[in-house]
Amino acid sequence: PDSGKGEESTVMIYGGSFTGGDAAKTAITVDNTENAIGAATIYGGTFSSDPTPYLDEDFKMVQKPDGTYGVEELPAVAQIGTETYTSLEKAFAAAESGEIVTLLTDVDVPETILLDDGRTVTVDLNGNNIAFASKKHFEVHHGTLNLQGTGVAYEKEPYYGPVMMYGTNEQQENYSVVNIGENVTLRGWSGVFVDYLDAYSDYANGVVINVEGALQSVQDNTGAYGHAIYVQGMIKQTNDTYAPHIHLLPTARVTATEEGNGMYLAGYAVTTIEEGATVTGGAVGIEIRAGKLTMTGGTVEATCTPTQIDPNGNGSTTSGAALAVSQHTTALPLEVTISGGTIRGYTGLYENCVESSNNPELVKVKIQGGNFAATNGGVNAVYADEVQTIEISGGYFTSEVPQNY
Repeated sequence: PDSGKGEESTVMIYGGSFTGGDAAKTAITVDNTENAIGAATIYGGTFSSDPTPYLDEDFKMVQKPDGTYGVEELPAVAQIGTETYTSLEKAFAAAESGEIVTLLTDVDVPETILLDDGRTVTVDLNGNNIAFASKKHFEVHHGTLNLQGTGVAYEKEPYYGPVMMYGTNEQQENYSVVNIGENVTLRGWSGVFVDYLDAYSDYANGVVINVEGALQSVQDNTGAYGHAIYVQGMIKQTNDTYAPHIHLLPTARVTATEEGNGMYLAGYAVTTIEEGATVTGGAVGIEIRAGKLTMTGGTVEATCTPTQIDPNGNGSTTSGAALAVSQHTTALPLEVTISGGTIRGYTGLYENCVESSNNPELVKVKIQGGNFAATNGGVNAVYADEVQTIEISGGYFTSEVPQNY
């Protein structure tokens, strides 16, 4: 009850035995009427009826052999310093910028974990796994998310990805950053999904993805194949300083199952691949449709045969090529520079401007080095539909390169 003035009062129960005298043995009831605004929070005790509606969020109900109900504190699953938390969501929300959230066990995460206040938060998987519920994930709108230690973060029902990245429409660098440690695996329809800001903006300024670990794409819950790294095609701002930046560092492993793509770079982004990194897809290793890709080393591979292309304003156009260069319907500038590494597939590198809106004058492929191989019965280590888009000054090839390249 309250004082009669409409002021709420709360009963906090830490122990004791509560037995109801009605047929249902109702142990506790909280009435909210016009002049009685009440609440109850239970931290302990024994009850003749289920007290779950009144339990503190860090506690759970336990039914006893005699039919009564007890209360137990939930186990700690994460820790910051010496402070423990009963959920990763609570620990993440409580973390000050620069602090480390250490997992103590495998966790199921029923809600999206949002980073939008500019903090730098590190999650150390510490040998444990993070299982996100359907369409839930880490969502970075502003700040830096560091994923370190050993473990897997994955979607229980693949649909988007365990990490979603959003930037800003302001001219800012390093606005939304994710760093993926060497022994961390991200698994979902995509491992990392870069989306545009909102339905009214084609910006993703300040997004940065640094990959030292493993990104794995699997089929989603409808059976659709995905992309281990996905850049949404409506990201159209072309300022290289602020556009999304993707860095595959020497220990990066990017893979997609069967008909999926290792990387689908549909929107404008700036991507670099270093020696030691590997990208493997079923359909293609990488399909780039806008932006810039610089490859100084590493391996890009596709297993699908043969090479096929189809116009597609809402998805991949190519299969059977390790590296597909195919300008999007957005007709944005597209530049690929390769000075090292290995590219192998039924067709190693395949360039095509398959969309009616394409502008080949904005497509440039510069091969200065590297190894290009036609595998699985293919015959073209390098092929260009529009010869004016390609310029070869170095490299090694398993097939003869046309003179006009």
